[in-house]
Amino acid sequence: MKRWIWPVVVTAAIASDGCDQVGQLLGVVGASYRPPFQTGAVRGRVVDRNGNPLVGAQVSNGAAVFFTASDPSVGAVKVKDDLFNPSDSTANQAAHQVTLGAGEFMLTKIAANTITSITAQYDGQITSPVQVFVKAQTFSAGSSNSFTPLTADIKLPVDGPVDSNHPSAVTFLGTSIAGNVVTVSAASNSVNASYAPSDTVSVFLQAPPGSKGATVYNALVTYFPAGTTDFTQAPIDTTTTTGVGPNGNPLNRPLQFPVTIVSGSALHSGPQNQVDVKLSSTNPAFINYLRTNNQLVAKIDLIATDSFSVPALGAQLPTSAVLTDRNSRPLSAVVTMRFQSL
Repeated sequence: MKRWIWPVVVTAAIASDGCDQVGQLLGVVGASYRPPFQTGAVRGRVVDRNGNPLVGAQVSNGAAVFFTASDPSVGAVKVKDDLFNPSDSTANQAAHQVTLGAGEFMLTKIAANTITSITAQYDGQITSPVQVFVKAQTFSAGSSNSFTPLTADIKLPVDGPVDSNHPSAVTFLGTSIAGNVVTVSAASNSVNASYAPSDTVSVFLQAPPGSKGATVYNALVTYFPAGTTDFTQAPIDTTTTTGVGPNGNPLNRPLQFPVTIVSGSALHSGPQNQVDVKLSSTNPAFINYLRTNNQLVAKIDLIATDSFSVPALGAQLPTSAVLTDRNSRPLSAVVTMRFQSL
């Protein structure tokens, strides 16, 4: 009987020690075995539609989240490495921090030895996932090879936040008539569409991220010959440029109520709003010009002050009187008007 007791006792002892002990004794890995968790870091940069560093974009791989850094000269963003110790001296702490450049991000302590998908988003736009294999490394500020770098910038089709020099910047989005919306490209303020006499054109506007918004008090419409693209020159002929306002001045059509372009946030544009402008005139020169040419260009300037005087025909508007975009350009909607009949 004794020779049967030993195997039973051994089996019972093994079972009581758990699966990991079984695996060690039998030379296999038990079901509850977990390899050491390894992490890594990923560094990259997000740029806007023009390739400029995009500050404040949200970058994430679904677990870690980072907002891209500002220019270090404005406000440095520092990232602590894996060796950072809050109990260290100030000098040692500084040695374990990395200063990021404008538009850069650093995702740290993310799962390594696997592929992670990174997206960037800003002002309602989000990129397709960028996949990167994360190397298992101890992220150290003293080593430029202790993280996984992205091989290319992540590009978003947006403009970044406005700076402090353009606090009331506004973006021109497009125009609409009778529900037919015509949008514009980011680099242009021109719309090529067909309108009829007495039509009301809706000009769509929006405050970009960082803007405090603006108020539109008035709209000034000046008419030019078809094909005009340079509006800095004084009109050559009163008839062909058709100022169409009283006494030959450009049309000044007050809005019934001021239109407020509501501010957004640091990361998002404000809500869209529209300014409705009626394209018409009782000036005989205006009507006669259209009968002969059947099309013209209407330049709509949006006035940002409630104390505005109509300038002489061809005179340039002061920048302080009109809405401007993020580049300090006067915000004008240029509409090519084509008429089938009058």
